[in-house]
Amino acid sequence: MQLKLKILLTAIILTTIPLIGSATVPCTFENKGLGGGPSFKFDFSKEECRLVETRDGSVVTLTVQYPEMKLIGARVVDDSVVVLRMSHIDSERYDQNGIVGTREPDRRLGTIDIYDVGSVEMYRFRGKDGEVVFVTNMGNTYLAKKACGGRRICFLSIFDKPPGS
Repeated sequence: MQLKLKILLTAIILTTIPLIGSATVPCTFENKGLGGGPSFKFDFSKEECRLVETRDGSVVTLTVQYPEMKLIGARVVDDSVVVLRMSHIDSERYDQNGIVGTREPDRRLGTIDIYDVGSVEMYRFRGKDGEVVFVTNMGNTYLAKKACGGRRICFLSIFDKPPGS
């Protein structure tokens, strides 16, 4: 279990590194969703930009080959695929800790707080950047949720095994 969490944390950190860019980056996705809002900008090559999926710019999806951390096109998931979805949030109203509130963890594994929420386990810890990360063990998938850069929320799925297997 601890190894998978380390892998997950590594994946979160490595997949969010390319998100840091400037206003002159070659890859911009305008937010045409309800109410508009900030755009997503990535410092990717033109080939990599074509691999980013979005409908209206309000949510973007990146599919990454793990452990190489190479951006790839959408494909059938397996244990070597990490899917990162990002959407914008109102950082003044969004409460990352809202799901657990002031509740104490059911148990701890080092610096990882573990909560039993219904029939799933939820892990809470701080990433290298100090942001809170929530990881939910969904059976064949680990789903991570993390605030990225203040105005974005990132959802990251790491597949332990292909769905249905």
